[in-house]
Amino acid sequence: MNKIRVGLIGCGAIARQHAERLNQDDRVAIVACADPNRDAAERLRAALAPAAEVFDDERVLLSQRPLDAVVISSPTQRHYEQACLALEAGLHVLCEKPLASQREQIVELVE
Repeated sequence: MNKIRVGLIGCGAIARQHAERLNQDDRVAIVACADPNRDAAERLRAALAPAAEVFDDERVLLSQRPLDAVVISSPTQRHYEQACLALEAGLHVLCEKPLASQREQIVELVE
């Protein structure tokens, strides 16, 4: 059975919690970590996703790494743009709350 390939966008404390939970599911493989702070992505990879590729730009991750889903745990003001990019790439998206910083953006994403 092929594993669900997940990329993490944003690699801080909340992303670590998601990674810990994902690692408990044998059907999932964390294959990429992206954060503008490359050190944060490297630390998360070293601790919880040793086979993951590290990126400092989610656009590069989304264009270069085959994925099935992403978990977005970046600052709220980045959620809308990152969720749009992931949805446009045909990925499943789990986004930390709030979904976006403006109500109109949230409504658009839901629709």
